[in-house]
Amino acid sequence: MAAGYVDEHKLVLYRDGAQPRDITAFASDMTLTDDLDTLAAELTFTTFISPWDKYTPKLALAPGDKVRVTNQGKTVFSGVIITVTLDGGVTAYDRGWYLNKSEIVLQVNNLAADQVIRKACAKAGVTVGKVCSLPTKITQLWTGSTPSDIISDVLDTCTSATGKQYRHRVDDSGLQVEALPTAPIKAFHKPAKNIAAFDITWALGQVSGEDSIEDTYNAVVIAAEDDGKAYIGAQASNAASIKRYGFMQHIETVTENPGTAVLGQMVKNLLKNADKVGQTRSISEIWGCDEVQSGVVLRFNSPAFGIKGNFRITRVEHHYGGAGHTMALEITALEQVRAAAEGKTDAAAIKAASTDKVQVFGLPDLSGGSDGGSGGTIVKALFTAYYPANNALEGGYLDAQGNRLDPSKHTCAAPPSVPFGTKITVRDTGTSLDGMTYTVNDRGGAIQIKNGVYHFDLLMSSNAECNRWGRKNGSAIIGGSGGGSGSAVSFINTALGEVGYKESGKDINKYGQWAGHNGVAWCVYFVCWCAYKSGAPIPTSYGYVGDMSSYFKSRGKYKSAGSYKPKAGDLMIQGDRHIGIVISAGASSCETVEGNYSNSVKRVTRSYAEISGFCTPWG
Repeated sequence: MAAGYVDEHKLVLYRDGAQPRDITAFASDMTLTDDLDTLAAELTFTTFISPWDKYTPKLALAPGDKVRVTNQGKTVFSGVIITVTLDGGVTAYDRGWYLNKSEIVLQVNNLAADQVIRKACAKAGVTVGKVCSLPTKITQLWTGSTPSDIISDVLDTCTSATGKQYRHRVDDSGLQVEALPTAPIKAFHKPAKNIAAFDITWALGQVSGEDSIEDTYNAVVIAAEDDGKAYIGAQASNAASIKRYGFMQHIETVTENPGTAVLGQMVKNLLKNADKVGQTRSISEIWGCDEVQSGVVLRFNSPAFGIKGNFRITRVEHHYGGAGHTMALEITALEQVRAAAEGKTDAAAIKAASTDKVQVFGLPDLSGGSDGGSGGTIVKALFTAYYPANNALEGGYLDAQGNRLDPSKHTCAAPPSVPFGTKITVRDTGTSLDGMTYTVNDRGGAIQIKNGVYHFDLLMSSNAECNRWGRKNGSAIIGGSGGGSGSAVSFINTALGEVGYKESGKDINKYGQWAGHNGVAWCVYFVCWCAYKSGAPIPTSYGYVGDMSSYFKSRGKYKSAGSYKPKAGDLMIQGDRHIGIVISAGASSCETVEGNYSNSVKRVTRSYAEISGFCTPWG
């Protein structure tokens, strides 16, 4: 700790094939800059260059040379020289610089945030040291983004979900990711051996700063976009702040549905952090301490300078040499009241300033997306059969619009956010209703969106049918044309449209990438992709042939080859090895479209002797 020693910073040069060299005496204006918003720390210094003076050492520093700053044997900075100017100016960065240089492609599906960070670093060839647990699930595609950008996106998502803030840096052991500390540290400076160390917050240079609502928001909405449609998952606002400062709203977009519980926590955290008057201060000069890095917290007690309480260091410049080790700081207040409570002392006003209105509506399954043909949106669904009851308590024979219920018209009740007249196509229930399209004409008190699952009540033709069918989990296509969605024709046409596609490398293809399992056998993923795009009543989460055939066997929808002539849209099964989509059938053979056939999508003619059986999703 700095309280126990006098600073003695040294600059050491490392080159391949040469011994480390102390070049401190040949460097001036050495400054180490550490900013919380950047991944790499920057070291700058100037070397004296005199080509005509034979007594001036010629260091010949060059990009790629390694340098290290030490203090009493402890490493303060380790990095690589990036730029050398003709007049002797040198700029070096720590290894976090490489996370800003390489552009990568990364797709993840429901993966924990800490694992996303590890994947991004692996693609960029950057070693990972310690990453704290980040269980927030991420589903996103980055194309041409740097790992630094990806890490920032991921940590922003985690902050929204948890309310915690995080910092990341790269040291000798690799990338370090941790939650930002909230407890202040004690920072000391010892100017000489015969002088006692002192708390650096006692002696401040010039202080400047501002209080501003430039980045303040008193209303927050969490929204998502899917297939051209916008959804509001949750919203929160603070009436006291709006009354005092005016309406200032922030829209936070998400790419997946985290569930209603998480949405509620997210919107509360976002508003709590945003509904504050920003207090920033700059200290032009203060005694130096190596422990002062971006992200740490210092406690100040200088109300005359507008600095009292805990402040986080957002940027620090360490200056070495000259007057000794000094720093310039940029800090922001850590302990701030809500915006409407600024300047207030009475308890009622402070309580009102912290009273938020929070509404959580839920989101559809955003990992579903478009149905690929009808223009609708796929969501998770819970379907319940119902039949008109001739009593006022259950609505009688009338729908919510006052019209008589008619089972022959295939209507349903839906959550309030789904407009009357919207087409709803049933999927994935494993029943004969898969592919059937209903029209929304009714409501119900319990028919809501819960944890991202849409509840629909399907009108049946009789009480007996209602009791037989009961309640089923599945998925639904909301909107679109209705008739063609989820049909065998749509499924087959989707598959035929892929004929000729070839993988770009060994098992590298868009179907595996879509499923989040690229680089493996992909015949099943091709079938799932076609089902997903067309809205076919086929599960889309499998990657193993045996799982797909077992799904249909358990529902009585599997036929052995030889005893059954397949129909267009059936799935051709070869043991646990291969799968394809039937497009036509004859007496002794059938024609299929198959993925991963000779590394591509092809039309294939198969004799029934080659085939184990058929899955029959269409009944």
